[in-house]
Amino acid sequence: MSSISKVSQSSFLQKFDKCFEVKNEKNLKVYRFALIVIGLISLAILATPYFAYLAPLPLIGAAGLLILAYKKLHISNVKEKKVKYPYKNLNFNKSHEEALRTMLTLLSQDSYMQIIKNTSKIYRAQRALARSHTLRQLGFIFSDKDLKGKFIKIVNNEDSSLAYVKKKFIDGYAKGFEAYHRKGRIVNYLSDFVNDVYSNKNVSFFKKRALVNALYKKSIENKNSSAKWQEFIELVIKDSTK
Repeated sequence: MSSISKVSQSSFLQKFDKCFEVKNEKNLKVYRFALIVIGLISLAILATPYFAYLAPLPLIGAAGLLILAYKKLHISNVKEKKVKYPYKNLNFNKSHEEALRTMLTLLSQDSYMQIIKNTSKIYRAQRALARSHTLRQLGFIFSDKDLKGKFIKIVNNEDSSLAYVKKKFIDGYAKGFEAYHRKGRIVNYLSDFVNDVYSNKNVSFFKKRALVNALYKKSIENKNSSAKWQEFIELVIKDSTK
C-alpha cells in the first residue's frame, strides 16, 4: 500500500471514529440505532432487482456497516456514574510528577545495590506521592514514553535479585487501587484514564472502549486485591504496547 493510500485511510478512520466520540450513553444509543437503520436500508435497496447488475462490493460495504453497528452495540457494558470530582481534579500535581519521575528512575536501575544506595531518596518520593490518586499516577506514567518504559521494566523484571523490589512496587500500587476502589473512585474514571493512556497514540474509539470494558470487569472481580490489581496493570501494559 502506498504512503498516500495509508494517509488517506488513516484520515478516514480518524473521521469515522470521531463520529462515535459522544459524551453520554444516551447519545451513544442514538448512534448505534442510526448505524443499524442505515445498514438495513442499504441492504434493502441493494437487494432489489434494479440494482442487481451492480458489483457485490456495495453489499459487502453495507454488511460491514452492520457488523460495525453490532460491534458498537456490544462494545461495553460499563456504566460510569456522574462524579463530584472530574478525573483531572483528582489529586495529582507537578510535585507528584517530579516525585514519580524520581521514584521510577531509581527503581528501574539494573543493580539491587544501586537501588539500596538510593533508599532514602525513594522513600522521600513515595512519601510525596502518598496522597496522590493512584489512577492519575498510572495515567500520567503511560502518557509519558520515558516513564512508561521504566514502569514496564520494573513490573516485567525477571531478575531474581530484584524480585523483592518488584513485589513491593506492585503491592504498593495494588493497595492504592484497592483503597480508592472502596471509595468508588476507580470505575467511574476509567474512560478518562484510558484517554490518558492513549494521549500520545492515535487509536480508535473501539480500541479505547474495549480496554475500558476489560478494566471495568477486572475492577469489580471478587478476588484477592493484590492479584486483581496486578492483572489490571498487566492489561494496561499489554493493550498499550500492541
